[in-house]
Amino acid sequence: MDTSTRLNINGQAIGDEERLLSAKEVSIEVGFSRPLVYKKMANCNFPPCHRISEGRVAWLESDIKIYRSMSQESFDHIYRSRLIEQQEQAA
Repeated sequence: MDTSTRLNINGQAIGDEERLLSAKEVSIEVGFSRPLVYKKMANCNFPPCHRISEGRVAWLESDIKIYRSMSQESFDHIYRSRLIEQQEQAA
């Protein structure tokens, strides 16, 4: 995996030590079903995933830790506008 171009939710480049979590692991960590994780992500209310291969995505463990440490309202206040902007740039 080329981590040099991957950024965490704070816009910082990630290092080789960053752990990647599968959808199943994320679902367990946050206590949401996988469909709810994807729905929240689509609405920019959850950290984005990273494509790691064709048909496979993963989340940065550090992003999930940030998400878990905050209330939904705090997360939205700090990150939602940034995530919307990133989503629009990718389109």
